[in-house]
Amino acid sequence: MFIFIFFLTIEKILWSTFFTSLQAPPLWLNFVVFIALFRPVGVGIFFTYFLGWILSFYTLAPLKLILFTMITVYGISLFIKTRLFMEGFFYFSVLSTIATINFHLSWLIFSYLFETQSAPLDLVYRLIQILLTPALAFPIYYFLIRFDRLFTYYPDGESGPVNL
Repeated sequence: MFIFIFFLTIEKILWSTFFTSLQAPPLWLNFVVFIALFRPVGVGIFFTYFLGWILSFYTLAPLKLILFTMITVYGISLFIKTRLFMEGFFYFSVLSTIATINFHLSWLIFSYLFETQSAPLDLVYRLIQILLTPALAFPIYYFLIRFDRLFTYYPDGESGPVNL
């Protein structure tokens, strides 16, 4: 949870301070992908809803739009994980790209369905986010793996996510 808030802070405050002309990628989305990959389904669904609730404090978007979008991103990430799972940075980066595309498509669809004034298409903004999120996936993955190994107990024979 604190990592999620850390990523939100980087995205909402620090990124706009240092990179004023560049759109901030949804760094927190990589955390949702990490939860889908390395946590049990029940824990993942709970954290996805809980993190969506936390995200609602950082944006003006309605909570139902955030929750539907986040559970869709989690569900598709989990579906891909059950069909094809590989460990390592490349897989995490590819899944982050798919999750970012899924996030934007879900956001547009659910915004059209639930809001009176739906979200604008704004292709350049969305394309920049789709390109930046996987580009920043490596440092995020490295940080999450180190943090996970520091605070998570793995029984004998299990090593958790792959080491870099």
